[in-house]
Amino acid sequence: MSKFNHNFHMTEQEVIEYVLEKVDFFDKDADLTCTEIGDGNINFVYRIEDKKTNKSLIVKHACDFIRSSMKKAGTDRNRIEAGALKIEGELAPDYVPKIYLYDPIMCSIIMEDLKDYKNMRYALIEH
Repeated sequence: MSKFNHNFHMTEQEVIEYVLEKVDFFDKDADLTCTEIGDGNINFVYRIEDKKTNKSLIVKHACDFIRSSMKKAGTDRNRIEAGALKIEGELAPDYVPKIYLYDPIMCSIIMEDLKDYKNMRYALIEH
């Protein structure tokens, strides 16, 4: 039985286990690492990368609290974002990360890693 049958704050090791259970993305012999890369106040964002191939993906996870303040918050925000990304991906597929999975139980989005792109907010700040 899966331990991902209720929403909880995952450790980096649990995020790797979660990805391996939920999507068929990495090779069976992958050497995976997980790094929390979120720079926001709300969700946890993880990059899972195969050290052998540099193949990677992103997990955006919503807990029932806001990470910066630990105040209670709803988890529906990731469902709304996943729905918007799906529509945007249909309209402009070259400009939106591919969604591999939205999990309503864990309130997580597993998506394409855009590590080769710049974060527009930071690029604008740097002029």
